[in-house]
Amino acid sequence: MNTLVFALLLSATPQQETLKQEVLITVDDKGDAVMKLDFILTASQWLNWKQQYGDHPDLLKRNMTVQFPRYVLTEFRLERDDVNRKASAHLRLKGGSRY
Repeated sequence: MNTLVFALLLSATPQQETLKQEVLITVDDKGDAVMKLDFILTASQWLNWKQQYGDHPDLLKRNMTVQFPRYVLTEFRLERDDVNRKASAHLRLKGGSRY
């Protein structure tokens, strides 16, 4: 079983807000993967995210399906922490890797 971890801090200019994101991908022997995407947002980013997705995790799953068109996304789960402006998306990607 292979595990990939990406920690991203994205910011185009010093005046823009930074996006803190961590992606953990675990690939099994069949080539299927389990992905965990954690992100922490600033207050304004959180408001924008809530306006875009709100109480509709199905919209987030749809956007992720568009992002990963080669894979079958299953077992999608979203956990939100409104107080700390954190969210975690958990999903399984079938047929995702080649050896």
